Amino acid sequence: SCYKRLRNCTAGLTCCGSNWPWTAMLLAGEEPRDLTSPLTAETYMEMRTAPLRRYYNKRADSLAKLSFLLQSLLLLALLIVCLLGVSGLSLWIPIPLSLASFLASLAGRFSPPDTLAAFQSGFLGVGKIFL
Repeated sequence: SCYKRLRNCTAGLTCCGSNWPWTAMLLAGEEPRDLTSPLTAETYMEMRTAPLRRYYNKRADSLAKLSFLLQSLLLLALLIVCLLGVSGLSLWIPIPLSLASFLASLAGRFSPPDTLAAFQSGFLGVGKIFL
């Protein structure tokens, strides 16, 4: 484990005029990376934008899930407020109403609708670069 890490860290170095790290990599069955080979424009763009696409995809998914969860909990809290009002238990209404207010402020802070739209448009924009 430590030997492999050391070998990977010193893969580009040469010792005593020989290329011993490359020889060690070839003996271990690893394919050496050719860092000087020319890239096509498509390969370069794929390498540069792939991390951005993964980031925007993950963030958009997590924001959508968080938004759905907070909106669902807000709906549930408001439903409880309505049920308490209909059943005549108006003394208990402030408790779920304060929870609904708290959930609405969390939804506005952590998953505003324009942020989700911005992440989705960023993800689409990165995807359009390939077209």
